[in-house]
Amino acid sequence: PDNKIQCNYTYSLQQAVQDGVCRNPKIVLIDNEEISVTTEKKETKTFTSLQSLLKNPLITYQELIKHEAVINYIIAQGVNKLASIRMYNNNAAGLIVAASVEHAEQIFSVLTTVFEQSAIIVTYKETNPSDKINHFRFSNTQWIVSVGMVSEGTDIPRLQVCCHLSRVKTELYFRQVLGRILRVNDASNQEAWLFTLAEEKLSLF
Repeated sequence: PDNKIQCNYTYSLQQAVQDGVCRNPKIVLIDNEEISVTTEKKETKTFTSLQSLLKNPLITYQELIKHEAVINYIIAQGVNKLASIRMYNNNAAGLIVAASVEHAEQIFSVLTTVFEQSAIIVTYKETNPSDKINHFRFSNTQWIVSVGMVSEGTDIPRLQVCCHLSRVKTELYFRQVLGRILRVNDASNQEAWLFTLAEEKLSLF
């Protein structure tokens, strides 16, 4: 009557964690209390949070996730966390969800040159992206950088860290991305960490 699906039974993430089916996710929302933006007129404006910054027309969310300082900081958090997990699970891996092919290439360059990580890119431009994903699933490569290819249905249980840098900010997509690191396997460490910006919608989700 109210145009909503009425379920006879729902199985929540909380139940799945309690049953040992899913990992218990830790979500890190990255913010900053001292943000400075220099305008084209060489004026400097300061903001006390990302949410207040993004309510101003000076910069968009799409520009923010492509900013070098933002990329470097989020990747650093992911790399450090993955390194600590790999002390126990030597084949644990991380996923970075990019906004575009160019964005993925930018992230890949930072990962491999600045942080000296092993990584692959998977985008719609590949001839056989599923083959690259399958190879990554059983490899020891540390990171996979994706533009929408590693979404719902992709099963890579060794993924335990995710950096969400996509321009897509819907709840469904957020749940799909988070779900990539929740699959339990037989490793000794079952941590699951997602790093993203404290943007208003993502914070709500």
